[in-house]
Amino acid sequence: MKMINKISDFIFPVTGGATGGVLGVITLDEILHLAVSAVIFAIIGAVIGAVVGYYMNKLLKKMDK
Repeated sequence: MKMINKISDFIFPVTGGATGGVLGVITLDEILHLAVSAVIFAIIGAVIGAVVGYYMNKLLKKMDK
């Protein structure tokens, strides 16, 4: 994690003023946590969508008969 913080300091140097305040608050660690959360929710949503779609397809095929 120390390496990530060093990379974050290199990419987002605190320059002072409003820009430095915003970039100082948003760290690479928080961005990574947000990205991981987004991936997890996307996977969960895809699985739920696939299960619902599968059973809806089966239901519609039964209704067509």
